[in-house]
Amino acid sequence: MEDILKKDYAGFLEETLKCLVEMPIDGLCIVGKMKGGDIFVNYYKSSMTDKILYAGLIQQDATLDMLKTSKPNENED
Repeated sequence: MEDILKKDYAGFLEETLKCLVEMPIDGLCIVGKMKGGDIFVNYYKSSMTDKILYAGLIQQDATLDMLKTSKPNENED
């Protein structure tokens, strides 16, 4: 097994785990994009409804990111 501390995302995982242990977590979803474009997904105690909720929240974040980066065209009425 590779040394997790040598991964560039080690700090992100550490901070996330610190937050999670302070919360009353009932289920988890982990999603990762791999080199080459494949996606890794793993669930812990997540129902179909939970998965729909996760997907909705990710879509909401993506929509907000899109709105933040788009600039209105001043020439449009």
